[in-house]
Amino acid sequence: MESPEVSEYQENLRMFCYSNNKVSEVPALHAAALRGDVPMVLDSLVGDVNERGSEYGTPLHAAALNGNADVAAILLDNGAEVDAPGNKYYGTPLQLAASNGHIDIVTLLLNRGAKLNATGGAYEGTPLHSACLNSHGDIVELFLDNGADINAEQGAFGTPLQAAVSQGEEDALRVANILLDKGAEVNKQGGESGSPLQAAILFGNMEVVQLLLDSGADVNTNTRGKEYASPLIAAAASNSLPIAQLLLDKGANINMQCGGFNTALIAAVSGNFGTMVNYLLEKGADPDIQGGEFVDARGLAATMKNSRIMKLLGEIKPKEPVSSASLATASTTL
Repeated sequence: MESPEVSEYQENLRMFCYSNNKVSEVPALHAAALRGDVPMVLDSLVGDVNERGSEYGTPLHAAALNGNADVAAILLDNGAEVDAPGNKYYGTPLQLAASNGHIDIVTLLLNRGAKLNATGGAYEGTPLHSACLNSHGDIVELFLDNGADINAEQGAFGTPLQAAVSQGEEDALRVANILLDKGAEVNKQGGESGSPLQAAILFGNMEVVQLLLDSGADVNTNTRGKEYASPLIAAAASNSLPIAQLLLDKGANINMQCGGFNTALIAAVSGNFGTMVNYLLEKGADPDIQGGEFVDARGLAATMKNSRIMKLLGEIKPKEPVSSASLATASTTL
């Protein structure tokens, strides 16, 4: 049973954390771990060190979140589970430390036997995914040096390379270079975007797109079942004209059919991107190709009542259907 002094102490700690918008109504050990207060942690080691009571999971998760390495070491010394799963949005303590760039805690957890390729959390990735997604290059290198699976296909972001390029350009470029230099597969498919190239395109990262293409990314990759199933469709759907130009210069098939949009032109029409529509038509996009969710570009434009795009499409004469008589004539001349 807790003494009155300990109970008062823990209640004061809870109130302090609540008033500072840190945590609300969490067990004392969790609150102390969040604060990084070693004396308070030592005084609060009176129950289950793996008690789940905060939004993060265990006290070790709380220490990992805020980079409190001394507290993490104490918790581990007192029986904290090094690979304890987190709550809804959080994976293991290693994933949480990697997400927040706390390399000292990452090192500590690895030295205590944390699983390097464990999965979990909101995006169902590995610790390497977490480090890549948050552009912590030093932790990425540490994980790779310790044997992390560089091509692990897992969760919303697919591979670590795809996670890395789903960021702002400067950070994405730095981490992508690390991964590519270490042997990441540039065309490995997976995740919501489909491939690293499509992820970079959807985030508008021109320099990263160029890096991936220079590293062998397939300009006509087809990630079947994805909405933006080709790089050009991704560029058209995100209205990235410079990227669309780069892809076509690199040999992208302008009339490639795949995914929900079916063609890049239909993707551009669906977004009411008149300049993109005009550019694709100038480059030979066929407005009469049918398929996908929207049938064809002309019908979609009419449905959306976009007069400018309807005019652009109207300037392209529909193809004449091939008659049976024409086919018969052609066969007799062969």
